[in-house]
Amino acid sequence: MLVAIKVMIFHQNSSNKRNLTDPDSELDVPKKQKIKSSFQHPLGIKPWGNYYVDSINNNFQISCRESSLGTLARLTDDLILEILGLLSIRDLLAISATSKVCYCFATFDELWKQLVIRKYNGDWWWQGTWRLTFLK
Repeated sequence: MLVAIKVMIFHQNSSNKRNLTDPDSELDVPKKQKIKSSFQHPLGIKPWGNYYVDSINNNFQISCRESSLGTLARLTDDLILEILGLLSIRDLLAISATSKVCYCFATFDELWKQLVIRKYNGDWWWQGTWRLTFLK
């Protein structure tokens, strides 16, 4: 939020004069610099899997979800997650390596949260995500 405020102040102050009300205004920020969100997924997966339902994405001519899941694409996301919840850890890790869509499902944090709670029964050290917590 602080970055957005600084950018707004910078754009309002179109000249390169120092804004005395903003102590950080002397930072040299180019006018048309785009601020990349730090919340982007490393594989380009959008929140709640929006990435794979885009009809045209990364030059795919068909839905990425359909091509990656095949006949499983007929199932709802919730049902797929329920099925994945029945798999062993080894199978879950294996399926996450098959495609971006399967990776999205197999690394869903709530899925790993349940595994951590069942396995460690409250005795764990948080590692940043439930998946990492389980695997360490």
